[in-house]
Amino acid sequence: MAEDKTKRGVTRRRAMWYGTGGVALAGSAAMLAYLGLRSAGGKIVEAEVFPAGYGRDPQLVNPVRPAWQLSLSEDQRSQLSAIADIVLVPDAEHPRPSEVGVPAFLEEWLSAPYPDQKADRDLILPLLERLSARSETALASELPRLAASGDEAMLRLIELVAGGYVSTRAGQRAIGFIGDQASLTFEGPPPAVVAEIERRAAAL
Repeated sequence: MAEDKTKRGVTRRRAMWYGTGGVALAGSAAMLAYLGLRSAGGKIVEAEVFPAGYGRDPQLVNPVRPAWQLSLSEDQRSQLSAIADIVLVPDAEHPRPSEVGVPAFLEEWLSAPYPDQKADRDLILPLLERLSARSETALASELPRLAASGDEAMLRLIELVAGGYVSTRAGQRAIGFIGDQASLTFEGPPPAVVAEIERRAAAL
């Protein structure tokens, strides 16, 4: 079904589009497990959580979870859970992001001691502070307004929510991803996908 472009805000389809481009990055957070961190005065600083260190050979067979110290407050975790469920509204076929581990993914991502994740933390935590007094009803109207206005932190959080969601089995089913399933034949990508890629390539 074609997306109604007259609607303002962020539709489920648009949110999923935001996220699919970042799936590889989203899925990599749990793999980068050779540095630790600690929280000091609200700032994230590197620390030797693992004195022996992972070096350049992370333990993937028996990974330590969480790979680094999680640093969000209970209120921040609750906010992320509520926001994720507003960004991707559940329906009969798609469970809530909060039901498939997306808030836990977001916390691990925003706690990670790497430059990209630290930049996201610096961008998104002030957004959570701005929204901290909003009820879920108020958030439901405020988040689409922020996204439509081009708010950088809101758009990045939408990308992370969608990226986290499509890295779950439920999210993979939602976008029709079958890349990790064995198949005896390959019929090629759907014509609609090819057309979209060609459209975007032509615009470059």
